[in-house]
This record gives sequence, C-alpha cells and structure tokens, in this order.
Amino acid sequence: MLVRTGWERHLADPERYIGRMDFPGVAVDAAQLLVSRGVVGVGIDTLGVDPGAATDFPVHARVTLPAGVWHLEGLVN
Repeated sequence: MLVRTGWERHLADPERYIGRMDFPGVAVDAAQLLVSRGVVGVGIDTLGVDPGAATDFPVHARVTLPAGVWHLEGLVN
C-alpha cells in the first residue's frame, strides 16, 4: 500500500520537511483496516507512518509492526 500525502512538496525546505513534527500520517483505524485486509507493507512520503505529532507511535508500535507489516518512509518523486 502506498500513501501519498503530498508532503514531498516541502522537500526543498528541510526545516519544514524534517524540522517540524507536524506531518500527516496513517490513522490507527485505517492501519487496522489495512492489516485486516492483509496488506504486507506501507510506503509513505513522510518521515513515518504515524502522524508527526504522535509521540507514542500508535500505528507503528501497536498496529503495523506487530502484524509484520513493513514500512517504507520518506518516499518522494
């Protein structure tokens, strides 16, 4: 599964792209749906599958990785 949030538009501005932890990500409910449908991997154009403001990484730590779903992060162009 590939997720294109449009975050790559900030790639030319490192302060915006990686300096702030306010990027979009996958919601827990959406991640649970993906796992239930047998998705084996998630690729996303942000720094992580969780929204940047998520300090406890609920998707990463409690949904996708425990289910064996791999992540590709920072996909651009």
